[in-house]
Amino acid sequence: MRMKAKATVLLNEKSREFFKLINFHEIPEEAKYVCFLEDGDACFIEEIEHSGAFNFPHLTTFFYYEDVEVDLTEE
Repeated sequence: MRMKAKATVLLNEKSREFFKLINFHEIPEEAKYVCFLEDGDACFIEEIEHSGAFNFPHLTTFFYYEDVEVDLTEE
């Protein structure tokens, strides 16, 4: 079965660190990319296969904070 990944993220030192911070899945050592699939699942791949048309990567910067205290109220 083939699915189209809605977004594929390059796994480097910083992205691996971020995914670890958010308790994302255990990332296999050999994985080079994480793919977020149409059905909401994710998988890891070692290379991107190009099917003729080349998709250019999007560069996005986002900020995150560590160790923020949050008050949770029970409902």
